[in-house]
Amino acid sequence: MEQLLSTTDNFGNEKNFYAGIILFNPENELFVRSIEILLSCEIKVIVFDNSTKLECLNYNKQLLFDRFGDNVFVLKSAKGNVGLGYPFNQMVKIAVREGDCKGIYFFDQDSEVNLEAVRNLEKSFNKLFLKEPFGIIAATAMRQNGMPYRIRKRHGVSNYSNLLKVHQVPSSFSLIPITTFEKVGFFYEDFFIDHIDMDFSMRCWENNLAIYVDKNAKFIHNVGVGDVIFLKKRLFPISDTYRHYYQIRNLILSLKRNNKKGWFFLKEILIRIVVVFAISIYTGNFFERLRYLIKGMRDGFKGVSGKLT
Repeated sequence: MEQLLSTTDNFGNEKNFYAGIILFNPENELFVRSIEILLSCEIKVIVFDNSTKLECLNYNKQLLFDRFGDNVFVLKSAKGNVGLGYPFNQMVKIAVREGDCKGIYFFDQDSEVNLEAVRNLEKSFNKLFLKEPFGIIAATAMRQNGMPYRIRKRHGVSNYSNLLKVHQVPSSFSLIPITTFEKVGFFYEDFFIDHIDMDFSMRCWENNLAIYVDKNAKFIHNVGVGDVIFLKKRLFPISDTYRHYYQIRNLILSLKRNNKKGWFFLKEILIRIVVVFAISIYTGNFFERLRYLIKGMRDGFKGVSGKLT
């Protein structure tokens, strides 16, 4: 496993937070407002542009320079869209290279960063870090209508009134101590997209690093292209059709790499299959989604990784 550069356990006030934002052909400039808020909190920002359109790449580069000058790191790959794992890892390496990082945020371009959530999350991070090693602390993701997304709580009582122990958190609006990467390793780059954050969460727990969600840090986040609704209850988000390939394939790869077997292995796969079937029936494009599901299962068991071609 690739090793990080040497860091220090001294997490005094001289240490900084960093934030990574990944762009992919953004249709609005919400990320600009997010950067403004982060910089106002003295958080150092790294942008990785995964956009595939040349005019979009050029526009974003000029926009970021005009607004922020050299105050923002801007990265891109010569290979075009390289997924999520590679940009995440490059951001971590930059933060470590600078030598003054105690924790790094990750954000989607569509996450609505707000000042209150940032401050609450950093307050919880600093308090928690003094008491115990932990893997990740994340804000509470809310739908546009103000309803929270489902959280898988972990058995056991949290010692903090505002923090929930959870099985996993999405990458967006997560805050990860830089020391976590020394114990867990980097994100898997060959997953390309989907399940990268879920796998990282699993590896945190495997290394006895708890994962928390801060109930006092809330943000609006758009997931998928809608929700499956049954009896007026929102069950789960609807993803783009092709994403089912990565969801099931990377789940299988993750379970195998983490040596999960038996009932746990079967249960996790069955849950994903049921979710895809429900989405397929709800949206009406059953066979197209099923094809991606089957291909993803086949490649997962064969150990195929990387971008779908």
